[in-house]
Amino acid sequence: MAKMDGDVSGLKPLGLFLVEYQEGDILGHGLAYFSNAPPLVAAFIIGYWLRARDLHSPFMSLGLCVCVAVNMVLKNLIKEPRPFVHTHMKTYGMPSDHSQFMGFMATYVCGLIITRCRPSRSQLSLLAYVTAAMALWTLVFLTCWSRVYLQYHFVDQVIIGCSVGAVLALIWLAFVLNVVEPHFRTISAWPLFNLLLDPATR
Repeated sequence: MAKMDGDVSGLKPLGLFLVEYQEGDILGHGLAYFSNAPPLVAAFIIGYWLRARDLHSPFMSLGLCVCVAVNMVLKNLIKEPRPFVHTHMKTYGMPSDHSQFMGFMATYVCGLIITRCRPSRSQLSLLAYVTAAMALWTLVFLTCWSRVYLQYHFVDQVIIGCSVGAVLALIWLAFVLNVVEPHFRTISAWPLFNLLLDPATR
């Protein structure tokens, strides 16, 4: 890990979403991009919804909003500071919101694949789903690592954040599959969804 020793004078911002890394630190520069994964994932989900026009995507997005809200509540209840280098930030560090977001996203998507996609028994199909799951969790790991390496969070803050996100995802997925999904046909007739959904899914 790059030594910062509390000196923020050498921190260089990554312009996209203002993630700071130590100037000259090549690894830190690379990890700064992974630290931006949550907003990019959110944009991808919205883009996928506009293309696929299904009902699972908006409810996943709603679940992510709930996840973010829970994170804000927990941070203001626990009030644990961030590492010294980033104590100038106005938000608390426990649990990590980036890790919680990514933990929710990966758990929800994997759960949806297991319960609804039902891959065929062909080795190629199973390999595709296993590869997708591994890619998702690799992205989660790199995002969490980036938050620790760049000293935005302590290790326990990202572990707990990811764990909270995963638990929330399982609860939300169970709610969607058992309570909401049986009413998808009715929901698709609502004016907003009727406008946005693909006619084939109505």
